[in-house]
Amino acid sequence: MEVDAYAQELTFDLESTKDWSAKTSASWMTIYPPTGSSEESKLTATLKANTDSDNRTDTIKVVCSKDKADATIIITQKGIGSIISPTDIVLQETAQMTILANSEWDIQYTNLSRDQWLEVSPASGKAEKAIVTLKALSDNVYGYDRNVQLKVTIGKTPFIITVTQKATDAILESKEKVELGPDGGDFSIDIKSNMKYTISIPESSEWIKTVQKTKAVKESTEYFSAGKNSDESREGMIVIKGEVSSDTVRVFQSQKDKLVISQNEVYISADGGSQGIELKTNIQYTMTIPSDAQWITHVSPASLRTDIVYLQIERNDSGVLREADITFKDINSPLSDVLHIRQYPADENPFLKITTPGIYKQLGTVIVKEYELYADQLCYGQDSGFRYFRIQDFRQKLYLDIRNIPSDIAVSDRFTVEVIQNYVTSIEKTLSVEVSVVKAEGSLAWLYNQEKGIGFIVKIR
Repeated sequence: MEVDAYAQELTFDLESTKDWSAKTSASWMTIYPPTGSSEESKLTATLKANTDSDNRTDTIKVVCSKDKADATIIITQKGIGSIISPTDIVLQETAQMTILANSEWDIQYTNLSRDQWLEVSPASGKAEKAIVTLKALSDNVYGYDRNVQLKVTIGKTPFIITVTQKATDAILESKEKVELGPDGGDFSIDIKSNMKYTISIPESSEWIKTVQKTKAVKESTEYFSAGKNSDESREGMIVIKGEVSSDTVRVFQSQKDKLVISQNEVYISADGGSQGIELKTNIQYTMTIPSDAQWITHVSPASLRTDIVYLQIERNDSGVLREADITFKDINSPLSDVLHIRQYPADENPFLKITTPGIYKQLGTVIVKEYELYADQLCYGQDSGFRYFRIQDFRQKLYLDIRNIPSDIAVSDRFTVEVIQNYVTSIEKTLSVEVSVVKAEGSLAWLYNQEKGIGFIVKIR
């Protein structure tokens, strides 16, 4: 017999001259009772939902051993396509999906990017045939395909549908943000686009002006000028609008006196070494290292830039995590900023001993079930200087996306990655995680967030 992909029960009437027994080797089917008498009886087979696209077939064998008689029931359960079609959708602007439901149903998102880009209508219905429309709410301008998984629950049975949106043409500017000093001045933005575009500056950013250059300048370079800033630091916007998409460049201008450390925390590996700290300042300042942090020393070769402070960190053989606050202070005012340094002890972080790319939690306790890696890809964002790393299990439709990985990685680097995944149930499906590079070796990098206890191992080559 052939049945649909739903979870269901099948009942068979049995007549036999002697006692009988029944069995099946199918992991997706159970039978009850396993034995019966010669009296007329019933046999029930309980089938799990088939969430794969392919059909599956197995047998139930009923044996009446004393009479050396047997009967075989062959059951074929259709794939998910028998009730939901299609199950893998490539979306341009809109697409449709058919649901043949035998019970009430609803659709939920299992993973989404920070900006919801997919609309599903209707998202629920009754036991009947339904046509669901999927609509893209925005263009995919990120340089790589993005996807979302929908959980379609019919009755109590969940089915997973994958919707993929291909990357589209876009306006790509060379800078997502521009930082200027209080004196302002001219700056430019390189724009790569395959469509016509216009430049607009909101009224709230009137301190930014467009600048006309000679015709010899490439048309893909736009020039601007910012006025002086004597007040608090401020933020402005430049909007680049094309025929089908637009993008925004944010312009930040500091106040007259500013002392800002480019990163407030630094994670140092147990081996220590030289660590550069970038300062954004236009004042004279002092640096104070606590007296109990003698494992940190200031090194300042004459050849180094004056706006980068280099610290030498000793190897940590103490067996414990150690921390210190480095204070940078303006000589002539209370203006100051603090850098917090954490250094791991040698051989104390089990996360650093793992070499399988993936996501880990609580200092190396693996919370990802083992699965065969059908593909692990390392993709590059278009002209962005950032990497995009994915681990995908095509058979189980599980994946981990880690985005915004800088092209150049070194130990102690600190940045924020965007994570989209569907196989770790104890953390969010989409989240932003600020990580430090705690190890970089060969083709791998170990990224870690001390506060959340979450680590990522990614390929960088």
